[in-house]
Amino acid sequence: MNQDSTFLSSATLKDKAKGALEGNYGKFILASLLIAIITIASQLTITLIGAIFFSIGMIFKEMLGNHLSLEQIQRLLENGVLTESYADWYNALDYVLDLIVSFFITVFNVGLCLLCLNTACGRSPRVSDVFYGFQSQFGKSLKLACLVALVNELSHLPASIITYLIDHNATWNQILSAGFLYVICLVIYVPCSLAISQVFLLLLDFPGYSAGELIKLSAHVMKGHKRRLFYIQLSFFPLILLSLLTLGIGNLWLAPYMNITYTFFFLNLMQAREQQTR
Repeated sequence: MNQDSTFLSSATLKDKAKGALEGNYGKFILASLLIAIITIASQLTITLIGAIFFSIGMIFKEMLGNHLSLEQIQRLLENGVLTESYADWYNALDYVLDLIVSFFITVFNVGLCLLCLNTACGRSPRVSDVFYGFQSQFGKSLKLACLVALVNELSHLPASIITYLIDHNATWNQILSAGFLYVICLVIYVPCSLAISQVFLLLLDFPGYSAGELIKLSAHVMKGHKRRLFYIQLSFFPLILLSLLTLGIGNLWLAPYMNITYTFFFLNLMQAREQQTR
């Protein structure tokens, strides 16, 4: 038998995903809304706490370092001079805090994978599945989440740098250099993200493995299959554009469809791998 014959086509995987989602869309939409609410609440809370502590630190620094009185500091704050002088530091702190929040929010991916696996395997999915990463093997889930979040940051950081340069009236050479950096980061990001794309599903399949072993296993099972998964991801691009036209509302239906398709890709990949090792 030809090795490729054991792997299902993109269309077949999508058809299986549509069938598995029948009657389960409501649970996925509720789970997505729940994660979105927790994400927004977490980001707002950490931003508020960060702003409070940053303001306190800034005031104490001016009082102790520059020997300014509270009245002088208040006057500088009202004129916006003090806030502007610390703007870059605050933006850096805000970026770090957002990154830390993303580490913990990415842990939800473990639960989402469990929700998708239960659905794809014909078991009864529960909305509470999304909390699995926090309830079981949290340390390992967080390590994997940190890795995934950092790799994802490769595709976002250059855009943030370009925005910063434009806001600060940078030269065209600086902006072009940042654009070149963006291209380099994308070239690195795409194969890396595909290589580690299966870590959360593998965590559920091999709970006894360490985080490092799961990363190596994901890279191993994806060897020779990154292009196939990339093609499947690209095939959703028209639907993603349509979802944007609905201001993201359509993503409540599209995201489960994509995630279940990727889950069937994983199941097919592992099944084919098992057959080939017999």
